[in-house]
Amino acid sequence: MENAESILENLNKYKLYDKLNKNDYNTSDCGYCNTVKTKLSRYNGSYDLCCRFAKNLITLPTILDDEGNSNERCRYFNFWINYSISKITSTYDTDTYNINQILTRFLQVHNRIKSQNKHNNCEFEYNRENDLKLWNEWKDLYDYIRNYDDIKDIINSDGNLCKLYSEYFSYITKLYSAYKNKCCDNIVYSVCPYSLNFKEWCKLDKIYTKLSCDETKATVATPQDHGADRSMEGRHADGISHLASSLSLEHNSLVSRDMINNNTYYYAKLGFTAFGNWIRFKVLKQEIDVNLDSGIQDLMEHELKNPDENIHNNGYNITYRPS
Repeated sequence: MENAESILENLNKYKLYDKLNKNDYNTSDCGYCNTVKTKLSRYNGSYDLCCRFAKNLITLPTILDDEGNSNERCRYFNFWINYSISKITSTYDTDTYNINQILTRFLQVHNRIKSQNKHNNCEFEYNRENDLKLWNEWKDLYDYIRNYDDIKDIINSDGNLCKLYSEYFSYITKLYSAYKNKCCDNIVYSVCPYSLNFKEWCKLDKIYTKLSCDETKATVATPQDHGADRSMEGRHADGISHLASSLSLEHNSLVSRDMINNNTYYYAKLGFTAFGNWIRFKVLKQEIDVNLDSGIQDLMEHELKNPDENIHNNGYNITYRPS
């Protein structure tokens, strides 16, 4: 879910998946996958994923050393591999039979590693009745539970994320209701991998309580916070979106004029930066009537490097040259 990713992406517990995604495997790791290479090679990236799978399983306590609980490490591992396989198979017209063929190849690799007692007591959960879509839904639920306290903090400090949270919360409560129905109230063993102790979630009714946050608590970052070389037309999370919104024609033009007229000195200082170039471009493009004092007018015209060029000319093209 896109909203979930926006909220979770910078949280420490969520970033543990990044460690599992590293391609720092070696030939000995891939050696466990050679017997299934022919089948996996039909799907671009699946053999490399198998090498990571072997490496991660064998060195799981080292890779996820920030997580001291072995059961949590194994949960991360299972959610990571099922999600990774689903990303690969989603690019193909793959039916359930072929997906199960891929999953059983990974199970074979797991069993080879387990036979050498190198699996760190972590089982690769496979059940042909348990499809990848369901695994991804369980992963989304798990990520919410694991990052619950951090989610509470981050949506309280960022109004933009607070706005995204409502839809995310609605999605999670639906998943949790489905989980409780299948794994707590009317147990369907085929979809509830109990070796991962999913039953621990049965009494987490706090999930039904929506976290409170303030959608107006959005902080405008300074240009220095994001670097002059970053795109000024980026996502709202880039901090400058509030200024961009203020300059939009969708807003009342009087508000826009007042905002800029009252900040001409700040505007002038920004004129010598990449951020200033961007603001100037927005003003020119929108033809906002800016009543600049004579000093600021001269400064902007000097920046245009053509005293005959009108700063309100639609046809003026600004070329950004990085310093």
